[in-house]
Amino acid sequence: MDTGYRLYPGTNDVVFKILFTSNLDYLRSFLSAYLGISESDFGELKVLNPEIPPAYIKDKFSRLDILAEAAGRKMNVEMQNISQDYYDSRSLYYWAKMFVDSLKSGEEYDEAPVCITLGILNFIMFKEEEAGFHSRFRIFEENRKTLLTDKLDMHFVELPKVRKLIGEETDMQKQWAELLLAETKEELSMIEQNTNSSVIKNAAGTIRDISADERNKALLWAREKSIRDEAAALHHAEKKFRAEGRKEGRAEGRAEGRAEERKKLIAKFRAAGVSEEMIEAALNMND
Repeated sequence: MDTGYRLYPGTNDVVFKILFTSNLDYLRSFLSAYLGISESDFGELKVLNPEIPPAYIKDKFSRLDILAEAAGRKMNVEMQNISQDYYDSRSLYYWAKMFVDSLKSGEEYDEAPVCITLGILNFIMFKEEEAGFHSRFRIFEENRKTLLTDKLDMHFVELPKVRKLIGEETDMQKQWAELLLAETKEELSMIEQNTNSSVIKNAAGTIRDISADERNKALLWAREKSIRDEAAALHHAEKKFRAEGRKEGRAEGRAEGRAEERKKLIAKFRAAGVSEEMIEAALNMND
């Protein structure tokens, strides 16, 4: 029997942030599953940015990430739905910013904490068929495979690969991924029925509560509308700029012509004051 509300999945970045900042048991279990750290080793877990600034809801490209710290580690967790050509460099940039910001004035370099990024991706980042949906990157010497430092630790979870069950991911990794992917009330109910984890069961109930809460409905609807409107505007602008390029003979189907057209298109976007992330998204829509 339908209870009269629409379920918003955990891949919605607003739902994602509310879910994991509303109950630290969820966040602790989630981080433990993907970072390979025992829940007991976290000790006191703190979320440093639990709020969702109202302005972020209207900005399609704002980062509704979760910045947390525990046991000498800083962790940045992000739900990312938009595939970007330079997501790897973007992720490294935000890791570097977190690392630099974590070192206080007067501290020695070795006092900087381990900085970890965890990107939950609703798109395929690595094309290798044999690759699992959870990938981890650290800095190793190329031949000896010696770890240079433990300060850098980057994780990526590719949700579309979960259905294929590729790789050697743990049961809790799969359960958390499947929970985030649940798009209907029926799927959510099946997860609750099939899991032996009280944390997963409770988190499923929380996603249902987030979707049903009248205060959240306006927030979720506004976020969704802003994304649709911004995407439509970018798509229209991208088509207009490409049409201008074709009229001027800059798109003749040759590789060189396409590269030159892309450069000029980017220049026009920048001249119009469009952000770099918005430019990437617009170009990717028709690539």
